[in-house]
Amino acid sequence: MTIHHLIPRSRGGDSSKKNLKKLPWPLHDAWHTLFLNWLPEEIFSQIVVMPEVLYNTFHKQLAWKTVFHYSWEEVRWLESVRLDVMGQLLTGWVPIDYKISWEQVNQGVWNICCDHCSMSRCPLNCHRQQPFESGSVLYYCYWPIHKDLLHFIIFPRC
Repeated sequence: MTIHHLIPRSRGGDSSKKNLKKLPWPLHDAWHTLFLNWLPEEIFSQIVVMPEVLYNTFHKQLAWKTVFHYSWEEVRWLESVRLDVMGQLLTGWVPIDYKISWEQVNQGVWNICCDHCSMSRCPLNCHRQQPFESGSVLYYCYWPIHKDLLHFIIFPRC
């Protein structure tokens, strides 16, 4: 067993009891294989978009099963699975009193969108605006994200 810092010390986390989680070594290693020392906002941004960097190695693909009990394909393609993963993140991997910043998640999604954009002269690239809303979908440039995936962040825990 080892002790995992939910908010990494290198990112401002402390060693208080609420920021610590006791884990088996394989689970701890799998977590850091997937998410390095990212903050919750960075993790949520990545999971909303699921860029290739989250599954581009054999070790990362195995890590999904170890941490969340889903294959990376399930997380990538099934919205219901991504919702469950986000629920698991909130209930087991984020300190209970931690306030997830919608602004930082939003900025992270924009950054990922722009990094993977095929348009060489996108007018949105420089502006980092709020997403466009249409019904139950948020559009980051031309990238649709269902609001359900961001529900946990837009409507924080009570």
